[in-house]
Amino acid sequence: ASTSGSEMERPHEPSSSKTRAVAVDVGQGKAKVGLVVKRNQRGNTMLRYIQNVSYEFADVVPDYVMGEHCCALFLSLRYHLLHPNYVYDRVRA
Repeated sequence: ASTSGSEMERPHEPSSSKTRAVAVDVGQGKAKVGLVVKRNQRGNTMLRYIQNVSYEFADVVPDYVMGEHCCALFLSLRYHLLHPNYVYDRVRA
């Protein structure tokens, strides 16, 4: 379901109830999900392999927020070879 830019979307439901929700500050309050995914990662085929963890899309700086002090950037090898300074530029931002 699509929402306005300031609202978060409904979280992806995990396939197991053994997951632990994490409260993550994403700018508009705390989101109790296992993973917060940047909106531009929608359509990333890697998301289909994330199982047993709920996730939701939000406007965050990193590609994936996995906790209060943990985040990740998605980088394909092909993109890295074409744009070798991408990681450096993202970390500086």
